[in-house]
This record gives sequence, C-alpha cells and structure tokens, in this order.
Amino acid sequence: MKKITTKQIIYIACFVAFGIGLGFFAAWHNSRYDTPLYLNLPASYLSIVIESVGIRGLSLTQLNVLASVIFWGVVGTLLTLFLKPKIIAWIMGAYLVIFGGLTIWYYLD
Repeated sequence: MKKITTKQIIYIACFVAFGIGLGFFAAWHNSRYDTPLYLNLPASYLSIVIESVGIRGLSLTQLNVLASVIFWGVVGTLLTLFLKPKIIAWIMGAYLVIFGGLTIWYYLD
C-alpha cells in the first residue's frame, strides 16, 4: 500500500479549506439571492440530495456548508491519491475559470 506523503496531506487540507470557504460564501450568497452559486454547483446539488434523504434539523444553508466541505474534501482526496500535482492544478484551474466565469457572467448580464 502506498504511503500518503506530507505534500499530499497539504493538498487535501487545501481542498478542505477551499470547501469550507466556498461553503460559507455560497451560504451567504444563497441567503441573499435566489440562484445557486455556480462556483459551488456540485456541492449545492449534494446539499439538496442530503436534504431530500432526510437529515432533519438543519437548514439548507447549513447543509450547503456541510455538503461543500464533504464534496471538496472527497474530490481533493481522490485527486491527490490518483493524480500528479501538475494535473490537479490544471483541473482546478480549468474549473475555476469555467465556473468562476459563469458566475461573473451571470452577474454582469
């Protein structure tokens, strides 16, 4: 079995921190606007699925933060374990450009 290096742990921690920050930003955004934040769209769908499965006692805003942390933590772990850091950087860069651009384009339109 392959050992997880310190560099990989740092990458996973960065993905979890990204999920926490984006989750709180998306929760703030969703409380002010009716549309989901495009940058956090996969986690927004995950929070709706978690809500429909039946977790009671949490609002959709709280579920959005939880889903964002879970989604980006799992994505970061899988990418870190199976891909090289340069490929991860290209994937995340393309994701940020595409979905960040969609978010900016939506508000400029």
